[in-house]
Amino acid sequence: DQKFGGNQTAYNYLLQYFNDMGVTHIQTFSDKMLLKISGNPSLIMNAFNTSISFYNYNGKIVYGPSSKPELPLSVLPYISGIAGFSNYSSLIIRKASLGVSLVKQTVTGGKITSNGYIEPATSNGVQYIYGSNMQVANGEQTLFKEYGYPSNGVAATILWSGVYNSPTTLITKFGTLKPGQYVGPFDPTDIYTYFNETIPSWEPHSHVYGVPIGNASAPGPLASYDTTSANFENTLDLEMLGSTAPGSSIYNVYANQPSISLLDSAFSFILNPNASFKGLDNVSVISNSWGGQDSNNTIWYNDLLEAQARGITVLASSGDAGDNPSSTKYSGSNIEFPSSMAFNTFGMTAVGGTTVKLSSSLSIINQTNWYVPSSAGGPYGTSSGISSVFPEPIWQKNSLANAIINGQGRGVPDISTIGNNTLITITVNGDQYDATNATFGGTFRPSSGTSVSSPLVAGIILEINHVLNVTNETSLGFIDPIL
Repeated sequence: DQKFGGNQTAYNYLLQYFNDMGVTHIQTFSDKMLLKISGNPSLIMNAFNTSISFYNYNGKIVYGPSSKPELPLSVLPYISGIAGFSNYSSLIIRKASLGVSLVKQTVTGGKITSNGYIEPATSNGVQYIYGSNMQVANGEQTLFKEYGYPSNGVAATILWSGVYNSPTTLITKFGTLKPGQYVGPFDPTDIYTYFNETIPSWEPHSHVYGVPIGNASAPGPLASYDTTSANFENTLDLEMLGSTAPGSSIYNVYANQPSISLLDSAFSFILNPNASFKGLDNVSVISNSWGGQDSNNTIWYNDLLEAQARGITVLASSGDAGDNPSSTKYSGSNIEFPSSMAFNTFGMTAVGGTTVKLSSSLSIINQTNWYVPSSAGGPYGTSSGISSVFPEPIWQKNSLANAIINGQGRGVPDISTIGNNTLITITVNGDQYDATNATFGGTFRPSSGTSVSSPLVAGIILEINHVLNVTNETSLGFIDPIL
């Protein structure tokens, strides 16, 4: 913190300034890179010399500042950004399929292989893959055998809580839900059921922790009544990351709402955890399965700088719009923040999705870019393209990618893995759908999207960092220049 943190004098001055202005609900961070305030709106608006107005944006009423927020001139050189004055957001969850029910009698395959892994299942000619299958497909077994499992490894995911948005009150066996009630990010039972059913019996299971930002609701069974797909996404993140990093500790850091300021706070909290989540002090990889229109974010930028200084790899799904403005997943640009934010020596690693075909021994038979055309229910698939916000980094200029990018901007994605036809265990409206129903008969819910891909890669990086730690090497950190 002393070497890479913010200016202590300016930080103290801001604290005193807000106290003098009557703003007393202030959260500080040990690295002095972020100051989070809340309280009476009139006091906060007065402190920033602005006011709040309401605007009509594409038929939706949003609020935002009526003028540019201001702070004392003496601290302006130390301020990189201000967030939280608006509820406008173009952020969307990175997932194409919200779960499709499939009939058990069409399922074939799925036996336990000779190496102890459960074999992919096939339904109507489509192969469905378990997260743990990718241990074998990506060659992790060699690392596990020689160096062990990443039992001391720590990873984090960032998203937001689920919400019950149905128009009527619902009475469940876990409690009564009212319209607009937050229900938490995931049900831990789903995660551990998935590990118990799909991870080989001799491997350790990951431990998952919910880390609420602010007053966000705790994980639990009410999450299954989420109507926004956040429960599906958080569950997917944790199950995939734990599949390629068995034995690790995974922290799901989330707020109630998908706003830039709260996502910034989640990232900053991971880098500056409180005493309740000190395990995050050892985090070495962070995965993000969300995105929005390609744009800059100075607070995220500063946290990326700190992450690189500490050897932390930060990943994000590249998006699911398949470069098609007609896609329901399109956010306003072909590539998306945060995956687009990468520079010469630090930044994000953008993860795209592929469609993978595995053999019965779980080796890769073929792998193609994931894309679903309109004729098959799309358009959606891996988002890729060139940023109009961020310049082309030197490591792309010096690579074969420059033949396509040609200096126009930062190209996305950087790396890809399976993002289609992946099995998860998920509870929906109180009913659990086991992933292994695809093998042994029953209704199951597959997932597609680059949000499958990012946490799977995060787990592999966690194992690589474990190997580097065992051999007294430094963690990978920003991996783009070496890909």
